[in-house]
Amino acid sequence: MYWAISFTLLFTLFFNFKLKKRFKGYRFLEIGFYLNFFLSLYIILPTVVFITSSFTVGDPISYVFNGFAFSNESLFINHLIRMLVFQLVFIISYLKIRGAKIIRYNTLDFKFKKAFVITFLFFLIVCYILLFGLSSDFDGYIESYQRYDHLSRPLRLFVSLMVRFKFAFSVLFLIHFFIYFKKKKIITVTVFLCLLVAEGYYSSGARISILFLLLQGFGLYVIINGLPKMRNILLGSLTCLVIFTIIEKTRLNSTNDKVTNELAALIPGEFGAVFFTSYHLYQKREDNQLPSKSYKMFFFDFISPLMPNADIDEIDPIFWYQKNYFPDTEVPPFTLGPIANTAIWEGEIGLILRAWLCALLFAKFSNYITRKKISPFNLFVYLSIFSTSVMVVKYSIFYHITPFVKNLILPFTLYLILRYIFSFFSKKTLPFVK
Repeated sequence: MYWAISFTLLFTLFFNFKLKKRFKGYRFLEIGFYLNFFLSLYIILPTVVFITSSFTVGDPISYVFNGFAFSNESLFINHLIRMLVFQLVFIISYLKIRGAKIIRYNTLDFKFKKAFVITFLFFLIVCYILLFGLSSDFDGYIESYQRYDHLSRPLRLFVSLMVRFKFAFSVLFLIHFFIYFKKKKIITVTVFLCLLVAEGYYSSGARISILFLLLQGFGLYVIINGLPKMRNILLGSLTCLVIFTIIEKTRLNSTNDKVTNELAALIPGEFGAVFFTSYHLYQKREDNQLPSKSYKMFFFDFISPLMPNADIDEIDPIFWYQKNYFPDTEVPPFTLGPIANTAIWEGEIGLILRAWLCALLFAKFSNYITRKKISPFNLFVYLSIFSTSVMVVKYSIFYHITPFVKNLILPFTLYLILRYIFSFFSKKTLPFVK
């Protein structure tokens, strides 16, 4: 099994070398860098678990897969090969398609007003107040997903809107705040930490929400101040790893959903997020035991932007997986990434097609961003996609269609309205789109 870890590390080192040669320190702003990093993580972690817990009765792997034996170790190896093929095709395709222009912004071109920093902070606080106020009491992390179930349908739609506005306003606020206060690092760090605490408290320890903010803050720091020392990057990464581990253990102990709690506790870290579901579904595919599915599931990423969240359960692959394999859980315990989706639809050929398409989409997006005239709107879109890149590996290569339609367009439309209101009382138009 060590060969799988060796290969994914070799791919990652090669990819990092090529990106460093092309973009130097700004390779840390490349979306492809993080996609490959998360792919490596989802290969290394399950392999380590497999090696260290070799077939002990009751360990995570033997529990989830109903017991391993040396006779079916080949199934695990086959799936490691699938994961490595996806990673290799993505790396080669991304390097081939991605241009040589660096993602870099001259923030001196952005003439922000203090009024807008205050305005975005005000709207962000209002979003948090409304979301906290409409929430019911709950005991733990799992129950937090059901905190708004007591509301009427119109109010649930309103909550969904507020959640999306909260994400967009946090990005807009951070852009304005970081640039306006770029010379006052103590103020910047203090306010950013307060925002992390607020989001961590609201999300009941959802590490993914905190990761979004951390990546947004890191991206803005690199754009404004340049790359931190590698020592500081490693120290920060280790600190985040420790904090995320503590959060995971804390939230597992707080939930009352025994079934989901048991599953989550038995699968270390993010093991279940990508590897387990794709392995499990490929096993069912080879045995011709996949449950019936709706063709709408294939187009889920294109349909869901036009539907409210309350209506997508019937066509969402994640809920399909929960209903067929974990019906006793109150919320879906796992996600289905692009590799798992190939098991449902195309099979192994889909690994090559989806990896290439993933590289095409994000390499072309990066090329587009670097070619466009610099504007904070470009930075707004870039940071929104950059900070949520992990969701591509966890959900779908088309994951960002829904957030772009629901999270970015509506809030930015409101921004334009505010812009013209402010410009009505000012002789100079407050620039945002150039």
